[in-house]
Amino acid sequence: MFEKPIVYIILVIIFTIFLSRRLRIAQENERFVVHALGQYKGLRGPGLHLKWSGSETKWTRIKADDRGKSVTETMIRVHDIDIPYESEEPIKVGNYIRISGFNGEKIIAVLDSDQTNSFVCEKCGHHNIL
Repeated sequence: MFEKPIVYIILVIIFTIFLSRRLRIAQENERFVVHALGQYKGLRGPGLHLKWSGSETKWTRIKADDRGKSVTETMIRVHDIDIPYESEEPIKVGNYIRISGFNGEKIIAVLDSDQTNSFVCEKCGHHNIL
């Protein structure tokens, strides 16, 4: 079928490019939140993951110590996405929370001890107010 080795080289390059665009790596303190067609589908991580789904699926990286705000008694908003969470302490709607870690497929959130509405920009160091 393919008699010239250049064809194999081109196929390997194309496959490598395709695969590199689909690979996702999450560290131990990170997870990917997966939404398909706007619906929460779960967490992925830690480790290496292949994203086989189409463009209607959104993968968002979250980390332990990310901060957000509770929008309902079971949902928090982090990085402009709503994620279900669990907490051992009562968290009221509107409280600022911090992701303390992950328990399998679950996010563990705690009440943020710093209830101010500001954070420091990672790129330039200036203070932002929510």
